[in-house]
Amino acid sequence: GLAGDLELAQGRTKAAMRLYKRARSMAPKVADPWVAMARVELARSNPEAARKDLQKALALEPGHAEAVILLVRLNAPQASATPH
Repeated sequence: GLAGDLELAQGRTKAAMRLYKRARSMAPKVADPWVAMARVELARSNPEAARKDLQKALALEPGHAEAVILLVRLNAPQASATPH
């Protein structure tokens, strides 16, 4: 939610993650908290954890635009390193 977004914008990843996890527990079948947690993991330079959160978000809501975009960005360096 907004409080978590404000914490993340100010670099307080621990507080942001705590708020997003609370949101996830209140709405376990909604993708947004998972996407928000992925943004925190990206801010923490933890791409594997972010990827797992995004995959969970997409399992809940396959067309979630932000999750798709973030996952494509995460996978882009690997894809560009592969010769065509």
